[in-house]
This record gives sequence, structure tokens and C-alpha cells, in this order.
Amino acid sequence: MGSLRTFLAITVVLSHSYGHIFVGGRLAVQSFYVISGFLISYILLEARSYENLYKFYSNRILRLFPVYYFIAFLTLIYLISQQIFIGEVEFFRTFNELNFLGKFYLIFSNIFILGQDLAFFMGFEDGNLIFKTNYSDSNPIIYTGLISQITWTISLEILFYLIAPFILRDLKIMFALLFLSIFLRALLIYDGIGLTGGFNYRFFPLELALFLLGAFSHQIIKPWVEKIFAKQINKLSLFFTMSFLFYCALFSFIPGIVFNTLLVILLLIIGLPLLFNFQNIYKFDSWIGKFSYPIYVSHWIILVITKDLFVEEPIIKGFMVLIPSLILAFITENFVSSPMEKIRLKNKKSISQ
Repeated sequence: MGSLRTFLAITVVLSHSYGHIFVGGRLAVQSFYVISGFLISYILLEARSYENLYKFYSNRILRLFPVYYFIAFLTLIYLISQQIFIGEVEFFRTFNELNFLGKFYLIFSNIFILGQDLAFFMGFEDGNLIFKTNYSDSNPIIYTGLISQITWTISLEILFYLIAPFILRDLKIMFALLFLSIFLRALLIYDGIGLTGGFNYRFFPLELALFLLGAFSHQIIKPWVEKIFAKQINKLSLFFTMSFLFYCALFSFIPGIVFNTLLVILLLIIGLPLLFNFQNIYKFDSWIGKFSYPIYVSHWIILVITKDLFVEEPIIKGFMVLIPSLILAFITENFVSSPMEKIRLKNKKSISQ
């Protein structure tokens, strides 16, 4: 599972710099939602890692915010230097053109991450924020006022975490929410906006279904897999993990984008118990996985710095973003995440003391 998460993070980096490759940025992000549902369900219901909600939420904060703040700080310093030495920067122009409510929204979402996804459902008109089905139909575009324009996905993750302890313990509630989420997606697609703008993979009520499917994988499929394949589970985990990674790597070369997208999600839901077991028996997989979040967050500042460089070859541009992102992610993991991880482990251990 760790290798897959880092692979998906690299896919997003390349999709923002090189272009569509592997499973593409959208499917990579949605796969993260499924994985998150599995892991949070495991943490809360099976591992019982936390003795109360305070420790659960504080550990999520320690995992997400220090890395975000570190990269946001570096990005803000760079944007300020650009504003001083080169001229008007879009980030500051967007902030200045909004009214008080708009400024408050940007300050709040930049500090707390929560609400960044809403930028894809708002527009700017006469100094006011208004609802928009097409966020690009606005001048300025609201999300340009975000220090990091990629961490809206983390905003959705935070929403998942906030409600998880209250919905994952009851299968009836989970099934009801899953039905409503899928029904709403079908309704919006029928209405013509479900595949456009922010609704295609940024609308929390729709993406909730993916999180829940991951939780179902843990609660329903995992016990079944461990029972039926008890003797062969280690070999099966190795085979499935390698095969699934290979399939994802070749995804962009296989015709039938809709079918293959659904197949990836289906295989992921079914195979998550095996991917999880692979991570447990091969420690290198867990080590690789810890870089997935730093890679994802770190690549934004590299994109900002390199966006004005003229590079004709997409593959060169891709490596120009990927390599520095990997280096910065390594630094971030070792000097920001690791110290926080020690605190998080104390929170987890306290339940057994």
C-alpha cells in the first residue's frame, strides 16, 4: 500500500508538469480517498489506536498541518519576493480584489486548509463571492488566492476525518450515505454539471462514496479475504500488489478510459486488504509510503518556481518538477514529519499503557 500511495503521488506530480500519465491526476486523487477510507476504518475499528476522539483528531492534525505549513511558508516567501522584485503576483491580486468576506475566506482556508475545496464552487463578481457551477468563469479565479492550489484535496480528507468516528461504526448509516452519494452523482451527471467544474472530483458529497467504499473494503472484504486465503495471503498480496502497480503504470496506454477507471476503483476496493498485508510483511513498502504526502504537498512550490521557465519538451519539464519535489519531500519528511511522528506514536501507545 505504501508503494502504491507514493506511486499515486508521483502520478499527480507528473500530471501537473508532464501531462496525463499512468492513471492520471484525477484518478490518483480519487484512489487516495478509497485508501483513506480503508485506513481510517482500520485505525478506528480494528487497531483501536486511540482511546478518545481528541487523540484521533490531534494525530490527524500532526500528520497534515506541519508539512503543509512548512511548504506554504516557503511558497509564501517566494511569492513575496516575486511581488517585490518582479511585479504584481496573481495570488496577491486575487486577495486585494475581494471584499471583506472574500478576504476572510482566503485567510481562513489558507491557515486551516478546511474550505479550500469551496474555491472550485465560487466566483468573483463586483467584489463579492458568489456560487458558480464553473469556477473558471471568474476574474480573478478564486483558487488563485490559495497559497497551495493542490491542497484542496486535503480539505476533503479533513472532512472525511471529522465525520469518520460518527459514521464508520454503523453499516446502516454507511450504506445510506453511500447510496445518497452515488445517487447525487448520477443526478448531477444527468443534469449536465456532474462531470464539469468542481463537481467532477472536488465535491465532498460525491467523493464521500469513495471514502465509504474504502471503509467497506476494510470492514467486509478484509475479514473475508483473511479467512478464505489465510494460508496463501502473503503470496497473494505480493502478486496482487505487483500486478496492480503494473496495471496502473500501463493505464494510459490501454483503450477504454471509462471502463478502466471503474476497473481500477473496483480492483482497489477488492485488493486493499492484500495491499495492506503487503505493507505489513514488507517494511520497505511502509518506508516508501511515508513519502507520499510530502511528495504531494512539496511539488506545488516547485511548480510555482518553474512555471515561467520555457521548456519545449514535456518530459524534461516533468523531470524538472519531479526530481526537486522528491528532494524537497525527503527533506520535509526527515526534518518536519519525523519529529511529529514521535509525538503521534506516543498518542497511539497511550491506549495500551
